Amino acid sequence: MDVKILKIAGNVLVDAKISDAKLLKLNLPSVADGWRFNFNKHSKKKGFETYVLVSEETSEKIEGCLIFEMKEKIEPYMAYVEIAPHNQGTVKEYDNVA
Repeated sequence: MDVKILKIAGNVLVDAKISDAKLLKLNLPSVADGWRFNFNKHSKKKGFETYVLVSEETSEKIEGCLIFEMKEKIEPYMAYVEIAPHNQGTVKEYDNVA
């Protein structure tokens, strides 16, 4: 899915993509990388789908991550969702990531 996120430096909207993490073959973030969740570990659970948000300017760098589960085939559930540490607080690279 194509989206736009706000690059703080320059206050400009840039192109970004929400993609299935398996297709991008990126290393998923973990607690060791400064994130609150270990996306690499949790993404391996049965029935979970992992999606990442990347800017087209830096497609190798994850800006946000989501692990989704469909409970009992009827209830969508966002099991884990997080904005990258470098996009939190007052000194961040991108806004509108969530």
